Amino acid sequence: VQLYSELDRVSSVLATSNGRDKIMRFVDYSVRAISYYFGETAPNHPDLPTVKALEAHLILARKLFRLGRSVEFLVGFVKTLKSTKDPVTISLAFGKALGYGMWLFYDNLVYLAKVKVISDKNMATRDKKSANYW
Repeated sequence: VQLYSELDRVSSVLATSNGRDKIMRFVDYSVRAISYYFGETAPNHPDLPTVKALEAHLILARKLFRLGRSVEFLVGFVKTLKSTKDPVTISLAFGKALGYGMWLFYDNLVYLAKVKVISDKNMATRDKKSANYW
């Protein structure tokens, strides 16, 4: 019975895009920690290139999950506009939508350039802009 309840809990987390992102983030950061540990303690370890490649792929996979997600923030802002007339709430919702929207816009451009869908000579600059908006 306990195993079923744990599996049911995991299943409910995986049923949402936010939940899948949390699981991916955990795996991503775990692999980054392992990669850092190998790099610092055993830079010539034969498994280090494999761990580094996995790290790079996980970063791109998380970016793939975020494609089009800026629409969620736009919808959230529109819902706020419909539900309140409070200027402070509207201003905060606008700031959130704008910040996340710009982060995701640049993040999406970086992803598309890294997978060679678009050509972008300024990818490093866009990656920094993405981080600034985050």
